[in-house]
Amino acid sequence: MPYLKQAMDSPQTWEEPFFFYAELLAGQGSHAEAIEPRRNAILATPRLHGSLWTLLARTLMSLGRLERARDTLLQAIAINPKHPQPNLLLSQIYFRLGDETKAASARTLSLQLRRQDPGALEKLPGRRFPR
Repeated sequence: MPYLKQAMDSPQTWEEPFFFYAELLAGQGSHAEAIEPRRNAILATPRLHGSLWTLLARTLMSLGRLERARDTLLQAIAINPKHPQPNLLLSQIYFRLGDETKAASARTLSLQLRRQDPGALEKLPGRRFPR
């Protein structure tokens, strides 16, 4: 973690240190602390795929911030409308918010997208991390 903090403070801006730091924090259950590094990863690479937006939404869901998580997932869907994961999470949020019609619609769309591309959940579109 100290090396990631050092990389995040460097003048060169890229998403990897923010991404991995947030993953470590979330893995430790520090979801509230993971929000800022997730946002910084997104800001470092605004053209990046919706996967970072989806991870931010998961963090917000863990904190019970369902409306903000919903809005974040809608941004992820706007970036990559063919990825099933944001729609699946969106269905869970709608269900928790009591809108079963929207929950069923989002779930159905997620399943349709998954059938169209069975490996979609495992794919991380966008720039690969350096080797």
